[in-house]
Amino acid sequence: MGKGSYQPENSEKDILLRKYRDTFATCGIAVIVFSVWDIVKLVIGLFLGEKTLGKMISEGVASVSIQDAEREKWVMFITGVIIVIGLVILVAIVFLFHLYIGMNAYRAGRQTAEKKRWAYLVLAGLAMVGSGAVVVFNIVVMLFGRDQTGSVGLATLLLEATCFLNYASLLFPAFQIFKLERGAL
Repeated sequence: MGKGSYQPENSEKDILLRKYRDTFATCGIAVIVFSVWDIVKLVIGLFLGEKTLGKMISEGVASVSIQDAEREKWVMFITGVIIVIGLVILVAIVFLFHLYIGMNAYRAGRQTAEKKRWAYLVLAGLAMVGSGAVVVFNIVVMLFGRDQTGSVGLATLLLEATCFLNYASLLFPAFQIFKLERGAL
């Protein structure tokens, strides 16, 4: 090579590693963002949807047929509190699950992780399988279901399909980084 020719400072391997790590970190943040959106969608559906949490509780208590009106109000109140506490715990668990996956992917992509962990990738793979199952289920319901929810079903399908693709986009660079670091590529 002559004096005037361009000499890249990085090898092809370094460039690929940087590319895959950037994708890895970005997909990790996307996992967290989609989790927040999923939680917001759940809360909106439960409190502002056609069948709100209040309606479900009142229908459930009415089916028990409590004779005393005062007692029925207390049963509805206690039932509502228990359900809301259960939902808060469930939402916290779901968010922490996705936060664990997303933050570990982000740290690994930015190379700020203290040590290499792989459990979050297994969880991401399981989440991808679950998301894919939800996509298939939504398609089947949209095509063959009697209760056509229209745009809500389509929005759910699009969100889950995007989550599925994000998990795939997270796992692919992880595999590529692993191969590059081991010298397999």
